[in-house]
Amino acid sequence: MTKTEIIQNLKCAGCVTTITNALNELEGICNTVVDNEQNSVTFEYTEESQVKIVEEKLSSLGWELIMNYKL
Repeated sequence: MTKTEIIQNLKCAGCVTTITNALNELEGICNTVVDNEQNSVTFEYTEESQVKIVEEKLSSLGWELIMNYKL
């Protein structure tokens, strides 16, 4: 399944790298794509419970959710 999160404070390529690496290290999360222009993070997951883990990880890294939606 694929999920897109819209986040605050996405500013640079360093942010993209940090988020991509951190999320791809989570079990069951893959194909993370971060879009600076859209302030979005899209990722694939295998279980619904992993979405909450991603949201918590983003928050712990300093990126708060604005809204989320399923593609």
